[in-house]
Amino acid sequence: MTAYFLNEKPKQNSWRTARFAVASVAAVIAASTGVGIARAMSYQVDDLVKAGSLVKLLEAYERAPIPATLIYPCQRQVPLKLRAFLDFSVPLLRDRLGYKNP
Repeated sequence: MTAYFLNEKPKQNSWRTARFAVASVAAVIAASTGVGIARAMSYQVDDLVKAGSLVKLLEAYERAPIPATLIYPCQRQVPLKLRAFLDFSVPLLRDRLGYKNP
C-alpha cells in the first residue's frame, strides 16, 4: 500500500511513499481477535492482558516506563476549566499508571 504525505503539493513523479500505519486502537482490536500482533502503550492493553485476551511478547525488550506529564502555560491564576480538568485527570492517571506517592 502506498501512503502520501499530507501538506505536500503534488509534483510530477515525486510522490514519497511511507509504510502503511494502523491506528494503535485498531491494531489492538485486531491483535485481540487473533489477526496479528500490535505494539501499543501499556495503558491501552492492561485490561486485555489481565483478561487474557492478549499476551505480552518480548517482555525482556520492553522499554523502561517514562513519566506522564501534563503541561500548561504558567499563569497567575489557573482557569477554572483547566483546574477542573487537572483535578479530574491527575488522580485517574496516577491510578491507571501505577504512580506511588514517595
